[in-house]
This record gives sequence, C-alpha cells and structure tokens, in this order.
Amino acid sequence: MSLAHKLHLSDHKYRVEWSNLQRTRPENRPTTPAEYFPFESVDLLQPGKVLRFPAMAEGAAGRGKITYLFDLCPALVLETVKKEFFAEPKVLVKPRILVAATKEDKGPFVVPRPVKGEPVTLLGYVEETLYSKRSRW
Repeated sequence: MSLAHKLHLSDHKYRVEWSNLQRTRPENRPTTPAEYFPFESVDLLQPGKVLRFPAMAEGAAGRGKITYLFDLCPALVLETVKKEFFAEPKVLVKPRILVAATKEDKGPFVVPRPVKGEPVTLLGYVEETLYSKRSRW
C-alpha cells in the first residue's frame, strides 16, 4: 500500500459524473425545489447566487419553480476498497448546475427565442442581461 502511495496510485476508484438531468427531456425535468437538493444550483436570474434548499432536507415543500438549463461542473465520486468489494459510493463534490429560479406566481422560466440581431446562445443572453443591469445604475 505504501508503494502505491509513493507512486501516486490508489486502490480506490474515483469517478466524474454529470447530472442525470441533461439526459432528460425538458418537459420531463422536475420543477420543484425539492428535486434539486442533491445539486449545487447556480441561479441565472440572480447572477452568481448559489441556491440553498435547507428546508428540503427536513422534508418541507418548496415554493417556486426551478428550470434546469445545463450542467456547469460534474460530481466527484469516491468508491473505497473493502476486502473483496467496493464500498458504497461517496460524493466528494456535488455536481454544479445552472438553473433559473422563479416565484410560484410567475410560472417556470422560458428561454427567450432569438430575434434577428439578438444573441443566439445562452452565454450571449447572460452577457446582454449583465450589461443591461449595469447600465441601469
């Protein structure tokens, strides 16, 4: 075992996993905050804000709608070696996803359709939104 550590080898298995939401059709994705508890969710509508769902751990129902946009960073999962098998996987780093959180009375976020001369990509939309907010100050 010490030789493995000296050579920077490990008996344990590390995996990088993307969220399963990216493989799900948009109409089948969950919209309730309780479903997003296992992720580190970054809100598009409040740039840089990481959403916390502490009430979800206690089983309380959340308010509002969450719209998944895409994965930002995958999860890091560790499987330690036991005598003849791998132990239960342990998530070392939660997956980070980009979402849009809206209040319950406003309904779910709808990705705007581009009009000629407007940005086509999500990054273009984010840049335009940030610059328009700065110009209001």
